[in-house]
Parts: sequence; structure tokens; C-alpha cells
Amino acid sequence: MSNRPRVVPLEGSLVARVSTVWRTPPAIDDEIRHTMAEASQTLRRQKRKSVDSDEEYMEKVRERMTHLELENRFLEERVKMLEAESREERLKCDDCKRQLRECQEHLDKEQKSNAEYCASSRMWHDLTRKHGGGRGIDQQEGA
Repeated sequence: MSNRPRVVPLEGSLVARVSTVWRTPPAIDDEIRHTMAEASQTLRRQKRKSVDSDEEYMEKVRERMTHLELENRFLEERVKMLEAESREERLKCDDCKRQLRECQEHLDKEQKSNAEYCASSRMWHDLTRKHGGGRGIDQQEGA
């Protein structure tokens, strides 16, 4: 027989090992099986951790999305409240402008009335001065 290595499948395993023509001692075969079992178990644990960490990550993502949705709702309510306040302020502003316009119109009427009164008073004063030196016309006739 040649001393070339050949591939011999392990019992119940998909993993093949390299063996020589001489048979390896059973202790080495057991050690290989044990090492392969540990590696397989470690791989399963890592996959499970990966799945756990993926689930944990997704849970954190869901929590963050929930938080953001709540924050978004709060901000939408805040915008609605500010829009309502803005409408109220505009109405108040419009009301103030209306009141100011009414006051200005009233002031204009008062000024016009006062100007007319002053003009008529001046005319009355001028008339009374011409006819009696400051006494009224009625007083002159009665004197």
C-alpha cells in the first residue's frame, strides 16, 4: 500500500478527515469528534446569539419607532395648537385694526365737529365784537 493520504468520512458526520493508510488511533478520532462537536455547538450558540441580537435590535428599532411616532403625534398637536393660536391672534389683530379704524373715524368726526364749533364760535365772536364790544346782540337791544 502507498503512503498517500486519502479522504475517509467520519461516522455520522459530513466532515471528512485526511488519513493515511495506517489507521489513526481511536483516541485521536475521539478528540477530532469532540473538537468538531465543540465547534458545531459554538457555531449554534453564535447563531442563536446572532438571532437574539437581531431580535434585540429589532425590538430596539420598534421601541424607537414607537417613540418617534409619539413624538410626531405630539409635534402635530403642537402645530395644530400654534395654528389655532395664530388664527386667534390674527382675529385679535383684525379686531384691533377694526377698533383702531373706528376710533380714527370717531376722532375725525370729533375734530370736524370741533373745527365747525371753533369756526362758528369765531363767527359768533366776530359778530358780537362788531355789534357791541363783546356783549351779545340781545344784550345791546335790551340796554
